[in-house]
Parts: sequence; C-alpha cells; structure tokens
Amino acid sequence: MNRRIRAARLRAAQDRLAEFADGERSVAAAFTLSYQQLPAELQRAFAALGRTRARTTRSAPLIGLGWVHRLQGRYGQAAECYEQALRTAREVGYRVGEINALIGIGWARRLTNSYGTAADCHTQALRIAREIGDRHSELLARTGLGDVHLAQGGYGFAVDCYRQLLDVARETSDRNYQLEGHLGLGRAYLATGRPAQAVSSLQEALGLARALDQSADQARVHDGLARCYRALGHTDRARQHWQHALDTLTALGTDTAEDITVTGIRAELGNLDARAAAL
Repeated sequence: MNRRIRAARLRAAQDRLAEFADGERSVAAAFTLSYQQLPAELQRAFAALGRTRARTTRSAPLIGLGWVHRLQGRYGQAAECYEQALRTAREVGYRVGEINALIGIGWARRLTNSYGTAADCHTQALRIAREIGDRHSELLARTGLGDVHLAQGGYGFAVDCYRQLLDVARETSDRNYQLEGHLGLGRAYLATGRPAQAVSSLQEALGLARALDQSADQARVHDGLARCYRALGHTDRARQHWQHALDTLTALGTDTAEDITVTGIRAELGNLDARAAAL
C-alpha cells in the first residue's frame, strides 16, 4: 500500500474518532432515545453546533441535527442541515464529513421522492468511502443506494446492492447492516413476486432487530412480513404483523418509522377487516 493511500486511511480513522468525540453522539443517541425525548436531543445538537470551533468537526452537529429532523419526518429541514454540513466539509477537505452529509441528503431526498438526486448522492458517497477505505461509510452508502433503487422500481439493481451490503456487513461483523441487507432483500423479493423468499429474508431481519433491541426496525420488518403474508393469502398472520407494527410505533410515540406510518398501517388493517366482512 503506497504512502498516499495509508495517509488517507489514517485520516479517515482520525476523522471517525473526531466525529464521535464531538456532536456525532447526537446521531448515536437518536437510535436509543424514545421519540418523545427527541426534542431535547434537538436542542442539544443546536448547542453543540454553537460550541464547535474546529472547522473539521463542525459538520458533525449539523449531521446529528439532520438525523433528528429526519427521524421526526421533517425531511426538508433535514436536507438543509445535511447540505450545510456538506458545504462545511468540502471547504476544509473533510472526507468523512462529506460522505456523511451526502448520505444524509440522499436519505432525505429519497423520502421526498427525488430519486435522481438521492442516487447521485449515495453513489458519490460510496466512491469516496471506497477511496479512503472507510467500511462503515461504505455500508451506509450501499444501504442508501439499495433503498433508492427499490423505491423507484429498479428491483434487480436493488437486489444487487443489498447482496453487496450483506457481504460487507458480514466481513465487518456489523449486525445493524446485516439487518438492513435482509430487510432490503425481503422487500425487493416481495416486489418481484417472491413472497415466500421474502419471508425468509425478513425473518432473518426480525431476529437481528430483536437481538439489537431496535424497536423502529422491528416495526419496519413486521410491516414487510404483513405484506408477504397477505400476498400468500394468510390474512390472519398479516393482521398480526401489522398489529405488532402499530403497537410498536404507538409505544415509541411516533407516527412514522422511515417509510411506514401509523395511518398507512391502520388503512391496511381496515382493508383486511373490510375483505373479511365481505366474505
């Protein structure tokens, strides 16, 4: 490995440590806080932004703030935070900050159906992550790229992305992204008319979500399993999984978890009830 590549990878490791030391904690905390506690975390992220002096770490609180906005469904505000973080990171050549901001923009734009912009951001992030040898950021970018392809109907590309994601997640023993890979594959298999194969992938995802105590992810997986069992004609099992998803979101005190909503789940349960009544 030549000196330039070694130096770039060392800088990536240093950047990762710097992010977790300043502001990035607000991102990690957002995974474990209940949704009712997020407004307080929002204020903390603002405070971190005001205290940060080093320009190389100023993107971290902005990215943390973007996460909080995204988790609460404010995708436009999230994108603004990520775009400001991207400008800051590029001004000082802060590669990991640039990757994280690009991934954040990609997530926010996918959730507002701007798929071209989202795919471009994740592709840029993946390229930079591979250049500097940042495997964690590679996992983030591959997840985002798979989600964009899935959302816009590119199911073959989505399957490829999720399989590559699973390969990297297994190599790095990252169970969070093994979960994302199985969840993504399950959704892609269902979309291409393979509900039985989808159930197998989603059961793997559910086991990981439970082991990791990721409540919001459990709700997402239950929603996927409900759709599979409905496609297989097992309406009672579909109803059970949608009820689990609804109960989980209610306990979290949120109306949404990524791309599933309380309103949508209640509508699906209502549809099942209407069909049962019509028989």
